[in-house]
Amino acid sequence: GKQGGGAATGGDHGRPEGDVVDEVAVHDVEVDPVGAGGTGALHFGGDPAEVGREQGRGDDAGQGHGNKQCAHRGALGKEKQQPGAYARRPGDRFPAIAESGGGSSALSGAMRPIFLSILLGLAATGLAADEPRLEASLDGGWRFHLGPATGAEAPGFDDSGWRALDLPHDWSAEGEFNPKQASGTGFLPGGTGWYRKRFTLPAGWHGRQVAVEFDGVMRHSDVWVNGRHLGHRPSGYVGFRYDLTPHLRAAGVNVIAVRAQRENVADSRWYPGSGIYRHVRLVATGPLAVAPWGVFVTTPRITGNSADIAVTATIANQSGEERAVRVEWAVVGPQGDQVGAMATDQRIPAGGQEECGGWCQVPAPRLWSPEDPALHTLVTKVVADGKLVDETRVTFGIRSIRFDPAAGFFLNGKPTRIKGVCLHHDGGVVGAAVPAGVLERRLRLLMGIGANAVRCSHNPMAPEFYDICDRLGLLVMDEAFDEWEIGKRKWVEGRNHGEAQRFGYAEDFKAWAERDLADMVRQHRNHPSVILWSIGNEIDYPTDPYVHPPSRHAPDFDSFVQNGHPSVTRLL
Repeated sequence: GKQGGGAATGGDHGRPEGDVVDEVAVHDVEVDPVGAGGTGALHFGGDPAEVGREQGRGDDAGQGHGNKQCAHRGALGKEKQQPGAYARRPGDRFPAIAESGGGSSALSGAMRPIFLSILLGLAATGLAADEPRLEASLDGGWRFHLGPATGAEAPGFDDSGWRALDLPHDWSAEGEFNPKQASGTGFLPGGTGWYRKRFTLPAGWHGRQVAVEFDGVMRHSDVWVNGRHLGHRPSGYVGFRYDLTPHLRAAGVNVIAVRAQRENVADSRWYPGSGIYRHVRLVATGPLAVAPWGVFVTTPRITGNSADIAVTATIANQSGEERAVRVEWAVVGPQGDQVGAMATDQRIPAGGQEECGGWCQVPAPRLWSPEDPALHTLVTKVVADGKLVDETRVTFGIRSIRFDPAAGFFLNGKPTRIKGVCLHHDGGVVGAAVPAGVLERRLRLLMGIGANAVRCSHNPMAPEFYDICDRLGLLVMDEAFDEWEIGKRKWVEGRNHGEAQRFGYAEDFKAWAERDLADMVRQHRNHPSVILWSIGNEIDYPTDPYVHPPSRHAPDFDSFVQNGHPSVTRLL
């Protein structure tokens, strides 16, 4: 339930002995040795839908990088995919950037040169240094401290005594249950946490535009690189990125520091988790490149013989002069064959960006549906002076949707009954840092009882959630907020004890809601699974400044308002 919390701790403590809270089948488990030449990580094989992650206390840095997070990414790499489908798997698809320098390394001395050689041999990973766009996971080799840490944003700060771990990480799931903690957030602690990572850029990355992407940090995050503050983000659910280029040391060690703050732990009506609980990566491009989340593909008309593909792409020019580019698109079908193409020429002003578009027809298309979730891929190429300067891939589905007030929902022209569930983002005993295999297993179980749709309750999910729904054929209602400007009641101590408070996103709504909502739509708009956007859950308050004016003074609402605030969490 929302007020009851949804997470347990990652270890054995806080769980009754002999109580089975979940069952996960694990196959082909291998354990790396800890110390020289090993990481202590667990590697799972077998069906990725049946794979979970063990997450324990692990205060010793030698125990699986501190939190015994299993190397689930290796199992996902074996997953069978549709030909031609480029499913985005943060942390699975990208090679890792090794940690370097100082006492902050989570790797043993014997492991550092091994990881460094892997890093520099980018061609061996399928990520050659001469490729126009480079991406690398930044999940491995972080240092973590729970509590205040004055000056921890500085590059020279001594973090050698901090705990070594890999991301994603949820520190609240590792805490002790306490009946005096807020009931709505699972009776688990919050607080302030610090993360730091050292890394060195490979030679092939020098001279590029380099950005860091976070899929989610819970919450009130601040990020620094080499002591320079990059920005603040209150929401823990919306992905964000920062440009690192002006602050990076091309030939030396760079330090990223992240602070997450959840001091008011009663800031949610369900278990949110704490920390960098989703994936992190570095992205490097040239000065001419597709803007972040800049490609948008739609299928505005589908007939029995063909489908129209309409594409827009925003191209950014971070150079000091205007550039002429040719933007080319290729549509790749579910079997890996090219089924459509288009191109256009565009001039991009210095330091600016321009949107360009294209259109083509795909003959006899294979449509995306729950029964046959056929995925296409849009390959976008940017060419300048005859040279390929950027290339991106976006997975999408050819399908049509329509809502009729009398006849209901239509998918590909056929009436379709939506049989859905409301699903929060946590994974029970693993907390908010949910491995993709655990998430997929949960979604498959829901499909097994007849569900064909999921409502994201009540916030954007991790990127891999939408990838899985695309691939499985689940319909998605993507939801942005649980609160607008009026906070909802939350018990600060236990349940039904003391006075409820209204901590939470409502405190940041006025300043951040428009940006968070826009970012959610940009990041998720190409997913064929997303058929509905929700701008809020249970936000129909007569005192809310956005409510329908005639409703504000309706007699039925007067009894729900006390001292200018609603006295219940929903008006029916």
